Amino acid sequence: MKDKRAIAMAFGRAAASYDAVAEVQTHVARGLARKLAALGLRPRAVLDVGAGTGGLAVELARAWPDALLSLVDLAPPMLDVARGKLPDAEFLVADAEDLPMARESFDVVASSMALQWCDDLAGTLRKLAGLLRPGGVLAVTTLLDGTWGSWRAAQIDAGLVPAMQKLPDEAELRRELAFVSRIEVETLLRPYARGRQFLRDVARLGAGVRDGAALAPDDLARAVVRFEAMGAVAEYRVATIWLQRPARAGVFVSGTDTDVGKTVMSAVLTHALGAEYWKPVQTGLSEDAGDSAFLRRMGLRVHPNALELQAFLSPYAAAVLENKRVSLADFTLPETDLPLVVEGAGGIACPLDETHDMGDLALHLGLPVVLVARTALGTINHTLLAIEHARARGVQLLGVILVGHENSSNRAEIERRGNVQILLECPYFERLDQESIVSMARSVHLRERLGWQF
Repeated sequence: MKDKRAIAMAFGRAAASYDAVAEVQTHVARGLARKLAALGLRPRAVLDVGAGTGGLAVELARAWPDALLSLVDLAPPMLDVARGKLPDAEFLVADAEDLPMARESFDVVASSMALQWCDDLAGTLRKLAGLLRPGGVLAVTTLLDGTWGSWRAAQIDAGLVPAMQKLPDEAELRRELAFVSRIEVETLLRPYARGRQFLRDVARLGAGVRDGAALAPDDLARAVVRFEAMGAVAEYRVATIWLQRPARAGVFVSGTDTDVGKTVMSAVLTHALGAEYWKPVQTGLSEDAGDSAFLRRMGLRVHPNALELQAFLSPYAAAVLENKRVSLADFTLPETDLPLVVEGAGGIACPLDETHDMGDLALHLGLPVVLVARTALGTINHTLLAIEHARARGVQLLGVILVGHENSSNRAEIERRGNVQILLECPYFERLDQESIVSMARSVHLRERLGWQF
């Protein structure tokens, strides 16, 4: 556990000197603000978490002068400096991991190079996402392991145990944050003429809090000599994390293939989330009554299909046979105050029209995707390709549901290689009826797993 009191004191002492040496921090904050402004948002309320002296907040105020701006930081002296720059903003001394704000309070939640000080970064981001109003954006920059790598290497080369704060590992972070929209990583370099200048800047930034004891003076001097011999360059590994809350609470259920279990899992999800169900396009009606009919038999409220086609083919191929034209513009979410579970047709790359597929439809509807896959042999290949396809479309992937006999090896490989969370492993139902569906929905706690948006 990080010593939050020591962190607050270190940054408090650095408040007066911070802006003079925060070149990298200022560069990152301005870049984040530019990217946020380019989204074309018109936020009413904006929260800056770990705001420090207000570097990011000043840029956000320029971008959105009419928005109510709230700044939170652990160190009161830092907020005192920020208050002088932004007299009309609101200020709160608080820990980012335990904020007192109500859910759905902000249109934008942002943070720049502060959340690496959290004990549970993934948990903190889930909580911050819960503060977003529907359609809101969470945008965070944070430092990764590899930051100040040359300084770490210099200490090791001098025969010392590095005295540095532990930072998040990129691969581990991507696994833990599989629920976000995307993560961008860059490396920034800050050269120094002398190693001692680097150490002075660290102290003036307040970033000298470390795991373990500080180096003795003689050991520190040896490490500085090695650092200078390596070029005296401070590296900053910066991750930018993005998450947009859907304008409507809901999920788009897609699969790695047809007949993989999407409809049954949609029924489980609909019960578990207290939602309603919608199948935008149904094919194969010449052979059976369709998926919506099954959901009605499971005791759920079902919205009418937007498009119904007879042939048991992809929507595009079935529409061609009936001389119908299909367009993304044909599909808009039904009106309801409840969450929606929307089931696609076939796999996520199943063609919808001449140029679009189910991934494009999920993106058009503004819903994140839950991917349904089998547990059987071949699922690693099929699931990883489906994950790659979804992410290439810009789709937000909440996780994977595995259907079939338990296979821990396949699960582990999909999680690791796909950087994705497994939401549920569902065995085949011995009896497929409403009672079994409801029992499964009550037992799997899917609302908690997807909690920040429901």
